Amino acid sequence: MIKKLHLLFSLIIIFSAFTFIQCSSSKKVPKNKGKEALLEDIQVLSARSTTWLSGKRNGEQGTEFIIDLIINKDNLNFSFLCARNIWLDIRILKSNEIQPKNFQPMKGDTLNLRSSFMSNELTASCNDSLKDNELMIHYTELDNKDLKLKIENVITKQGEVKH
Repeated sequence: MIKKLHLLFSLIIIFSAFTFIQCSSSKKVPKNKGKEALLEDIQVLSARSTTWLSGKRNGEQGTEFIIDLIINKDNLNFSFLCARNIWLDIRILKSNEIQPKNFQPMKGDTLNLRSSFMSNELTASCNDSLKDNELMIHYTELDNKDLKLKIENVITKQGEVKH
């Protein structure tokens, strides 16, 4: 009887933990009026950034941004990523394969978006007012309606040495 109560108590704790714990980087964007992304368009699974340092003498350094997401609507085109108010091109990976620039994801696709920049390169700035741990994905629908998806609390990983 005590073992059953202990098991029941353990299951309640585990269920509670799964119910209340949520990765802050996978917040869904609420429905907003105007040009903000709708909840139905894209579901963010995770978002992280990694600052890297080249292993070469006087090596370069930079930051890579990686976003895992699920597409919930057909006919979306990703334009660019804004991170730290810098305009970055997006590489789209599906099933670990880089997709062409004109790739149009379909509803249900799980994608990996990647962008990076080196600290010494000249980049265009974007007009999104973002904190260091925030990203903004700019994308369009088939009718060329410009939309934005803001991702808050991007997880920062420790730097890596690249040879």
